[in-house]
Amino acid sequence: MRFFPLCTAFAICLVAAACTPADRATSMPADSPDDCRAHRRLITATDDGTPDSGVVLVLDAVARAQETDDRCGPPDDNIRICRALFVVATLDPALHLDDPSLRQQTGNALNWAIGDARSASPPDLVGVLDTLEQTTKVLATAADEQSVVNAVAQRADRDVTEVLDDHWLTNCR
Repeated sequence: MRFFPLCTAFAICLVAAACTPADRATSMPADSPDDCRAHRRLITATDDGTPDSGVVLVLDAVARAQETDDRCGPPDDNIRICRALFVVATLDPALHLDDPSLRQQTGNALNWAIGDARSASPPDLVGVLDTLEQTTKVLATAADEQSVVNAVAQRADRDVTEVLDDHWLTNCR
């Protein structure tokens, strides 16, 4: 897929943009425009050169996005969708079959981002997000190799990847 080689910095930018002035105005009318952002948690994960450090950075960014959305209200629909596509592109529970904790954390982050984007998505993307959510649940808890193979094959299906690519290229670049 074309959007897979994105860098972690882009995730941080999406998360930082998650609390827009319009969102603050509707969800926290008594606060000044800077109050919502001023209280955001800093990303605490660091890239220590280990293979999983990039994953941990994205997991931390997703946790921060959840906190910001809870405090400030959700960002506009396009940010929610693009944020989910980025998370789908960077996190994969199938890469962490030997680490149940990281596999579960990855699955939880993916399902939160997918669920958040679903209500803001156009109909062609909703079906793909449903497929991704179901396969992520399987990957996060799969006990046998065949379940993993089937879930990975469903995620890699051309009908799924083409919709993701098209939406990314049209709306998120």
